[in-house]
Amino acid sequence: MIRNIIIIAGAIVAYIWMKRVKSGVPTGGVNQDPLVGIERVYVWLLSFASPLIAGAIFYYGWKKILPKKASSANGISWIAAFLIFAAYIGYVYFVR
Repeated sequence: MIRNIIIIAGAIVAYIWMKRVKSGVPTGGVNQDPLVGIERVYVWLLSFASPLIAGAIFYYGWKKILPKKASSANGISWIAAFLIFAAYIGYVYFVR
C-alpha cells in the first residue's frame, strides 16, 4: 500500500517537474544542455521513487525538445530500476 502511494506520488511529481523544465524552452526550440546539478539529483530521487514510470515520463516528455536530458534521465531510471531489483533479490536471498 505505502509502496503504491510512493510510486504514484513519484510519477505525479516527475510529470509536474518535467513540464516545468520543458516550459523553459522557447516554443519550437531545442535545448542540447545535459542534466546538471540539482536536475540530476531530482531525476535520481524520482527514479528511485518510481523507476520505470518516471523514466518514461522524462524520456517521452523531453525527447524532442531536450534530447540530452531525456537520454540521461532514461539511463538513470534504468540504473535505478536495476539497483532496486538487485536490492530486492539480495533481500529475498540473504535476509529472509
